Amino acid sequence: MKIIGTNILIELVEEKITNDVGIIYTNSLDKNLRYKKGIVKGVGSLVEFCKKDDTVYFDNAQSSEIRVNETKYLVVDQRGIVVVL
Repeated sequence: MKIIGTNILIELVEEKITNDVGIIYTNSLDKNLRYKKGIVKGVGSLVEFCKKDDTVYFDNAQSSEIRVNETKYLVVDQRGIVVVL
């Protein structure tokens, strides 16, 4: 698989956050949260600041879903990446 240009292929990470009483919050409760966490699965040849296997936060409003070989990913332009961990 070859990613083109400034596109980045991301696998969404399911974050589980617990509060001080032990209640677990998942992505489904944060569906309106604009920035999501993911793992970079591939980058285009023009991407400058992240690489495969980096963990990133990206603008969910700028992402599009794609299914490759029965696996669902998100495609984001490099401008949609806001944090590289």
